[in-house]
Amino acid sequence: KLELVDRKKNVTTGKGMASDEETLLPSTAGTAADPSKSGGCCQPCTDCYKNSFCCRCCTWCGACSLVVFLLLGIWVLMGIPGGRYIPVGANTVTLGYGVDMLSLLSSKGVPGYPDAWCGGNSIDDLASCRVKENFPGPDTTSYMAWDDVWRIGSQYPAKEWSGEWWRGNELGFIINNPKFWNVGIDPLSIALGIMPKQHAAIRPIMEDMWNLAKMGDKGRDEAVEIIRRRLKSFFQRETISVPTDVKVLVHQILNEVGLKRNVSEEYAQAFVSLQTQVVAMATVSQLIPSMLVGITLNSISSQVQEYVKEYIPLVEALYGEQLAKEDCSPSKNCTVQAAAAVWDALYAAGGLSVPGTISTGLGVLYSTDGTNPAPGAAYDKHEAMQFYWENIRYFPPVVGFPHWSTRPTCAGSNAEDTARLNKTDGKTETCPLGKPSWLTGYPTVNQYLGGVRRVPNLAVAMWDPRKWGDNSNEFVLRPLGDYDNFSVGFAEMVVDQDVADGRMNRVCPGKSLALLIGSSFFEEFNQSQWTTSDSVAWKSTTPFVGEFTLSSRAPALGSFGVLLLVLQVVLPFN
Repeated sequence: KLELVDRKKNVTTGKGMASDEETLLPSTAGTAADPSKSGGCCQPCTDCYKNSFCCRCCTWCGACSLVVFLLLGIWVLMGIPGGRYIPVGANTVTLGYGVDMLSLLSSKGVPGYPDAWCGGNSIDDLASCRVKENFPGPDTTSYMAWDDVWRIGSQYPAKEWSGEWWRGNELGFIINNPKFWNVGIDPLSIALGIMPKQHAAIRPIMEDMWNLAKMGDKGRDEAVEIIRRRLKSFFQRETISVPTDVKVLVHQILNEVGLKRNVSEEYAQAFVSLQTQVVAMATVSQLIPSMLVGITLNSISSQVQEYVKEYIPLVEALYGEQLAKEDCSPSKNCTVQAAAAVWDALYAAGGLSVPGTISTGLGVLYSTDGTNPAPGAAYDKHEAMQFYWENIRYFPPVVGFPHWSTRPTCAGSNAEDTARLNKTDGKTETCPLGKPSWLTGYPTVNQYLGGVRRVPNLAVAMWDPRKWGDNSNEFVLRPLGDYDNFSVGFAEMVVDQDVADGRMNRVCPGKSLALLIGSSFFEEFNQSQWTTSDSVAWKSTTPFVGEFTLSSRAPALGSFGVLLLVLQVVLPFN
């Protein structure tokens, strides 16, 4: 029984349950300068010292001018031979990759992925969509057809273990900034891109934490109780801020299920704030030059480090004896490696995907905006699982599942020596890390140049009419068997029990828990009891649905109402 208390962060660890009546912190709305009270922004910037609002305007005007200048420069560079290969940012991703990733923001439709990869979202577009070369980025090939995605994905365990394929610090098509994984692990990578022997070492731990089948009947019953109790408390509030409050809820559930501790709403709100920053900086941070990395990312990176440090004793208490038998070198040890993977699960995997797909479900139910891709969507209580599944299919939280047939050349090395690092029997080695750069705070890393990237597109495969039928581009509740048989959204095809005793499987270890949380949410949710005055707009990429607030229709009980409820419990009314 684990009993650790972190009062500073409002955390209680252990089997005992915390009170459902956790403090909801009041929020203080920020204030914006009012140009009408400051004389406007039309004054010369030389008068800034007289007018603080003008100073803000001058700063933003200067920033906008810089952005326009950079965009013009990019437009020119992209037109010259080899322009897409120009390295940008501290980690030498290519200009073509950055431009292509940012272009997804302007794709048409909700989601915009069929448009970006297939040229449109009609059934004809989807039925003819198989391969797209040099997108996103040069020397990247995307595979959209369901059959190809399944075939390629099923080879991952064997190909990685043999050293033929390599995986990097990537989440879907996004190449993550190593700055956020400078936490005592090597390589500086999300768990999806660590070395094969490291993955084999901590995979059983991730399954024990998040896989209902691994928990046994008792563990599953406890998880069900936690989810139901949390939801009951959640729906007693007067307002639900989507998606923030949903993220907070899921973070609390995951902590209680996986880490065997209760965290307060205040604690979860602080985590969600950092999570939002890390997600927002995913692609953009790769374009930041080395000289600005420290200024722009040090604060975020330091906060990530603090969370990983917080998880280390929790993981040690739960799994330390088991992890001590494993080898995660050159990382400090397997406990640190697993603690970093816990961060990954809470910030990106279940901690982001589950609230994201719950939020789209709420969005389609309430959106009156013309951008709503599923106006009139509805479900009955017994269809809660189908409704949640359709949100996963239609609004896929994970877009791609990449690998490199030729890994990027290690910084300071050459292609031949880099290739020699790929070895059989799970013994592939990391690129040697040099000394931390005084500009970035971490060793120099090359994440793209010299590499050849292959990416099965899970998102478009979840729309493939060859599996999902002629209405695959519509939000329609489907038989549960279709989701079980055709989903690739959890990387279901990446399973091979003959490789490292199944420890190289990449199917999401928390799939069953995610489905339980999502379906339970919509079973407990009563649409008629909530309303919103927001139109709820949509966009082409994750998180797809805009922010909105639901308000409870239930009237406040007041003191007289509370008294009646008490009397009904105490007295034998018939």
